[in-house]
Amino acid sequence: MAMIASNRVETLVRMVVDAARKAAEEAIRELEGRKVLHNGNFQRVLAQGDKVVIAVKATVVTTFADLVENIAGRLRLISEGSKVTIAATSGVETIANARDVFVGIDTDFRN
Repeated sequence: MAMIASNRVETLVRMVVDAARKAAEEAIRELEGRKVLHNGNFQRVLAQGDKVVIAVKATVVTTFADLVENIAGRLRLISEGSKVTIAATSGVETIANARDVFVGIDTDFRN
């Protein structure tokens, strides 16, 4: 699989920076409102930026992996190189009614 071009990586980086900026400002204002963060401990938090980097990276990795997984779907190779034959069906059973096979089918799936 080809590497992602630098300009595309930069697009994702900008998205993360924008999201982090918005989330950080909301979090800081919330902590300030709850009197958890204030001028007295501000410098202590600022001095531990490396811990923030670690937390942000872990969150981005997990979130991107989840997004890619959900976008690509949940299909997995199960045959391991073996031939798999799926028999013909009568057409009586439908996906909309196969709740024992497909968990969480929307009640309006048929429509």
